[in-house]
Amino acid sequence: MARVVRVSELKSSPVERKPVEAAEELVVEVGPVRVLVRRGFDRATLGAVLDVLTARSGR
Repeated sequence: MARVVRVSELKSSPVERKPVEAAEELVVEVGPVRVLVRRGFDRATLGAVLDVLTARSGR
């Protein structure tokens, strides 16, 4: 099972927020492995890596 970890700042203010750009990095955890995904990643390669990690984590 894969898990996406995002770091965000929580605010409970009624103040209007400015639009936020997409995160520069994303961390995906598959079992004990963490994969750092940066902006502009190749989706096919990431998919192949996640397929391999998912298959190995089931052992």
